[in-house]
Amino acid sequence: MSYFIAAAIFAALSFAFSRKLWPTVASAVLGLGLSYFFMPTLAWGYLGTNFFFAVAFVIAIFASLYRVDRLKSKGSSAEGVLRELKWQFSGSVTVLILAIIVIPIFTTWSFFNADTRRSLLQVTEEVNFDPSKMLFDQSQARYVDEFLATRRMNELCGEFTGLCSQTDFGRPRIQNQNGKMYWVAPLQHEGLTKWWTNKTVPGYAMVSVTDYSDAKLVLKHNQSIGLDGFQFGDYLPRFLYENGYATSSFADYTYELDDTGAPHWVASKIARKAGFDGDVVASLVIVNPVTREIKEYSVADAPKWVERIQPEKLIEARISDWGAFPHGWWDSFSGRDVLAVTPGSALVYTVDGRAVWYTGIQSSGGNAEATMGFMLTDSRTGKAVFYKRAGITESAAQRALEGMVQDQKWTASPPVPYMVFGVPTFISIMKDQAGNRAAIGMISYDNREIKAVGERNDLDSVLRAYKFALQSKGTRVDLKEQVNEITLEGVVTFIVRETGKDGTVINFMIDSMPNKGFEVLSNVSSEIRFTKEGHRVRIRVNSAAPAVIDVNNFDNLDIQLLEGTVPVGK
Repeated sequence: MSYFIAAAIFAALSFAFSRKLWPTVASAVLGLGLSYFFMPTLAWGYLGTNFFFAVAFVIAIFASLYRVDRLKSKGSSAEGVLRELKWQFSGSVTVLILAIIVIPIFTTWSFFNADTRRSLLQVTEEVNFDPSKMLFDQSQARYVDEFLATRRMNELCGEFTGLCSQTDFGRPRIQNQNGKMYWVAPLQHEGLTKWWTNKTVPGYAMVSVTDYSDAKLVLKHNQSIGLDGFQFGDYLPRFLYENGYATSSFADYTYELDDTGAPHWVASKIARKAGFDGDVVASLVIVNPVTREIKEYSVADAPKWVERIQPEKLIEARISDWGAFPHGWWDSFSGRDVLAVTPGSALVYTVDGRAVWYTGIQSSGGNAEATMGFMLTDSRTGKAVFYKRAGITESAAQRALEGMVQDQKWTASPPVPYMVFGVPTFISIMKDQAGNRAAIGMISYDNREIKAVGERNDLDSVLRAYKFALQSKGTRVDLKEQVNEITLEGVVTFIVRETGKDGTVINFMIDSMPNKGFEVLSNVSSEIRFTKEGHRVRIRVNSAAPAVIDVNNFDNLDIQLLEGTVPVGK
């Protein structure tokens, strides 16, 4: 029905200009075709829609040439013809100028609505960041990036005969599935012929963000709606357009799983609050790709399993407006208190399980590699908290880590912030020239000189190296990380020292736990350097589960080192 509305507008304009049947019919057919392919939003406030209907005016003007010929054939003079059509041409030009230039500029220009633009982001707090308050859930730190997840999915696909020849994967997105973070991507048709033949795809793939081997294909959901590879009425934007949403615009389409693992397409329906801009999420439309059922929810009433109500680019735009106009439009030119968004945002999870967008904030016109804080925006509600803390940008962190391995020509994935040893830290995946994960890199948010890349492709090696880098720079390391420490005591039965690029590492065993090994850096305690077999020691650790346990605190009970002057002979 929506396509015929556009066709009717094209036809009405052509008839008004030409007053003849065949130009009217031709314009209607053209309008029908153009509206089908471009799907213009049939509502005010969308510049693309204005341009679309401007085309209708242009076509109508050309259609009027037929009327000119008819008038001339009836003996009308050129002056009479021009006088006949003058109001049509002048009216059309006026409408086009108003619709495409004047109205959009005056309703959208920040000169008139700077305060409105700034208020579209609800910043609930502006606080100094306290590292002792754990914000991010580092148990779900990202050691598998989007590229590696896609590679793993293709490996899984190859295990099923014929599946890869018929389908490929859409873009993976991170989401929480029953307390664990996964990259999830839908299967999609490889092209028109595969869609025509199969009509549906059987499911999706999941890859853990922490473990490359934790991956599976779920092939029990025959889906007939999707994005790339789906044609005509099965293409998600067209499906919505044809089912009551021709007057709506959507900012993002996200593939998400509910708590049972059933797939859904989630579309964020937007409203414009600043003329032809100022997008905010008005509601949420969820499409079941199996049953083709459509449900719309308010943001407040959206199902709890939905995580990405607020799209990344929309949030970045709102933060940009919030930072650009702290004192209105005029002061934005002076740069007074003006803030800018650093390139790229990352979806991270807080310790209470909420998905939030992390966005770096820097002073406009300041050091391009430095930030003055970051914004955490709830990906459901859109409410934000601005944490003030000077640091480095994501791109600066990425380049610093790549500089450590320039001889190997490894590249660093876009870093994601976490708390490591109580220190705000960017974690990045280091990949070789073939795209394989070669190691893990960590760099302090506060100081680019505190960084480490693991010697091996595992977490333990980089944690050990990063801990030493922190301690060697005098950074206070909180090894508790809000975990209840365990105190152990015993007599040293074995001890060995090893010096490497991370410093001196001491490995030892105690009689009270004969089947466990312990590892500690020499700068944790001065007493460790003088410890030998037979000394009684007291140590604190986070967990006694590993075979080799990392020691947080070391105390040799048989040695007492004193600072200051000790009287000779006493």
